[in-house]
Amino acid sequence: MKNRVCLSLCVILMALLSSVITPQSSLAVPIPTGDTEDILYMADGRILHGQILSENDLEVVFEYTHKALGITTKLTLQKENVSKMDRNVAVAVEAEDVAEEEAFEREPDENFPKDQTYLHKLKNQYGASLAHEDPSLPGVYVIPMRGQMGTDVHIEFYKKTMDEIRRLKPDLLVFELDCSDAYEGILMIKDELEALDEWEEETGIMDLEQYRDMVNMFHDELRDIPQVMWVKDSVGISSVVALAWKDFYMHPDARLDGIGQIYLRVVAQFADPQVRAKMIAAWTATANSFLEYGQHPLAIGNAMMNPNLLLGATWKGRDVIWSLDGTGQYIVDGSDKETTSFTAKTAEDFCLTNGTAESLDDLMLLKGYREYRLIQGSVEKEFTRYVKSWRQSLDTAVNSMNDYTKHMSWATGEDTLKYLGRAKSDLKRVLSAMKRYDAVRVRLEQEGLSTLALTVLVERINERIRALRRGERGSGGTGGGGNAPRGGRGG
Repeated sequence: MKNRVCLSLCVILMALLSSVITPQSSLAVPIPTGDTEDILYMADGRILHGQILSENDLEVVFEYTHKALGITTKLTLQKENVSKMDRNVAVAVEAEDVAEEEAFEREPDENFPKDQTYLHKLKNQYGASLAHEDPSLPGVYVIPMRGQMGTDVHIEFYKKTMDEIRRLKPDLLVFELDCSDAYEGILMIKDELEALDEWEEETGIMDLEQYRDMVNMFHDELRDIPQVMWVKDSVGISSVVALAWKDFYMHPDARLDGIGQIYLRVVAQFADPQVRAKMIAAWTATANSFLEYGQHPLAIGNAMMNPNLLLGATWKGRDVIWSLDGTGQYIVDGSDKETTSFTAKTAEDFCLTNGTAESLDDLMLLKGYREYRLIQGSVEKEFTRYVKSWRQSLDTAVNSMNDYTKHMSWATGEDTLKYLGRAKSDLKRVLSAMKRYDAVRVRLEQEGLSTLALTVLVERINERIRALRRGERGSGGTGGGGNAPRGGRGG
């Protein structure tokens, strides 16, 4: 009887203890899921969980899964950076991981900032994600390069960012380039400018000197700050600028193309074969100076510019040997009618880039930053403001030129002086816009509207006004003259 009582008490006591300790002890008990995963142990100490998609002797394509955040990212990793690979490892989650995942959906607690949820809080604790403003974490400063090269992307704007960058002292500069130039004409006032011998055919924005000055500025004045080029898309002269950086990544959907416009425009401009050959060589050398800055093979620049050249590649260990006659183990470009272009995949396959990153978090992970802080400078806001402001100024200049044409057509008879004065004011507004924003000057010069041409037009109007005030007539009849369009005032 006594033994039975003792046994009963032990059972009751064990049940009570179980009800107390089971929830706590279960946190350390793995919960099997029935799934498998691959685990990569990196040389830098990182342990990556996910699935191996493909591999060769040099690299492994890995679908990395961040368990806490539920983020999946495809990475291309060099095998020399992988210490060990475990395949088909049984997946088991900890109960505390389940608790953290459930916490993603909760509301913020009163001790955490109201603009952040538990999801944000947990994101701040794990690698390759934007972290809180912890000054001990590496600071990343993103510089936007978006829109049209030579206008939106203009050295005039970036000069103003230098002081702030030096003051904030980031650990890494990321140039985010997204340019796909498709030039469109905006004015048609060709007749009058042809008479001034100032009209030039549309040539696009080919100011390589400006771009070289901009690249030099970043490389030289900020030489103590590591820099990386991240291309989201690049079609046109922006591809030359992108290749001026050695540490180079691309978005999965990005293109690297369009440098052939350099060759085509030189060919169109110079008819003499000998002169043309010399000019092609000169422009190619200038463009290839950007590749020299980024330590990229000049054969790539030649093939991307000249459609007559082929491009072949041969692997020698980890190095790629390029040939411009199409020979090699792999034919990158076998056409003598088109220039070479690269996608993100081909650029990475041939070691032109260091990797492919879909987001800034992916880029930081590839760079080995497990946590980082994004430095919130003024560059993004100021860039948006700059682009909006100069484009508004351009619209004003275009409208003023249209008003000028209209007012010149009305400058006849008794209204001649009145509308000549208004036409002169129109031209002065255009000149003022060109002086305020070099981007406006660049765009208008693509239409043949140089400051010299406009200044000549202003002086011609002044001559007519002086002649009329002296009681003289201009060379084109009553109140007319000059090269302004003729006609009545209209409705």
